[in-house]
Amino acid sequence: MSADEHDIQARAWLTELTAEYRRICHFFGVKLTAPIIRIAELRSSWGLWQSQPRMITIARRLITNYPWNTVTEVLKHEMAHQMVSEIHQRNDEHHGELFKACCLRLGMATWSRQAEIELGARVFASESEAGEGSHSPVLRKVKKLLALGNSSERHEAELAMQRVREICDRHNLKSLPETDDQYVMQILNRHKKRLSREQLAICSLLTSNFAVNVICSSLYDAASNATHRTIELFGRAADVKIAEYVYYFLLNQINMLWDKTRPTLPASARRSKSSFSEGLLAGFAQTLARRENTAAAQQAHALTVQLQAQAVSFSKTRCPRVHTVGVGGRRYRRDSYSRGYDVGRQLELRPGVDNYGAPLRLQGGKP
Repeated sequence: MSADEHDIQARAWLTELTAEYRRICHFFGVKLTAPIIRIAELRSSWGLWQSQPRMITIARRLITNYPWNTVTEVLKHEMAHQMVSEIHQRNDEHHGELFKACCLRLGMATWSRQAEIELGARVFASESEAGEGSHSPVLRKVKKLLALGNSSERHEAELAMQRVREICDRHNLKSLPETDDQYVMQILNRHKKRLSREQLAICSLLTSNFAVNVICSSLYDAASNATHRTIELFGRAADVKIAEYVYYFLLNQINMLWDKTRPTLPASARRSKSSFSEGLLAGFAQTLARRENTAAAQQAHALTVQLQAQAVSFSKTRCPRVHTVGVGGRRYRRDSYSRGYDVGRQLELRPGVDNYGAPLRLQGGKP
């Protein structure tokens, strides 16, 4: 990269950092006067606040090696220092209680509130990376059950999903959280400038059937200087991982089953993938809705609803001015929708995972 290109890139990053600063102040209702923001070759820290000459410095290596939501959390960390210095007129270099209170005011992730932020060499998308791993007993059981869906028999797929729901309900029954510390946020980013109709419909299905809250958002990409549309999942680590797993499974199955079904449709219906997709998800939702009508099942479902409400409350601490918006109605082709509905009722649950140590993704899933 030439010197001119390097300067152009740095200016673009500074523009986005300044805009991010203003958005944070607006979203969290914090009245701060914008300081000088600069990017520098910091070696011993990721960011720095200086009360004189009122400057926030962000490490270049942070921007080049980590996703923008990580950069934003470090920016918030330095803004919390600025709040201590300028709003409370205090010096809290040791990250005391006043600093922690400012962090909470800015809706910061737990890892970014620490005195020493240690990101290491690993690039991660959200704080859920530090949550329950793939060796969690609940996640292992879910993965094993989903792996049983290799048969084309409809009842096997339905039984597998029913067992997944039962395990999730029992897990919720046993481990109802008491604090927000057990909740995380996961970003799903396919690096596109728009979310497809299929993605939005999957988000609606996840919100209706799992103990998570789903928000459609956007995320800046420093490498390409572009903003991409993203999906954010809020909830407990295990619930978020399961919802992410189902999201990629459904997205991949829609594409695969559309390619398989499209040649069998009338010529006039072969361009109506969105209608097919919505029908497929509606059929799959019918399978999800089947649950045992017992007092225990109803109690477990009630707790799942309670967990989802807590996930919504948690998401409001992170995104206070964002409201969940449903997918509006639209016209669809009846033949494509009906075919998709039938396919969705018989959908196989076939993840591309063959051992418990593999990432919690389904075949073809992108981080």
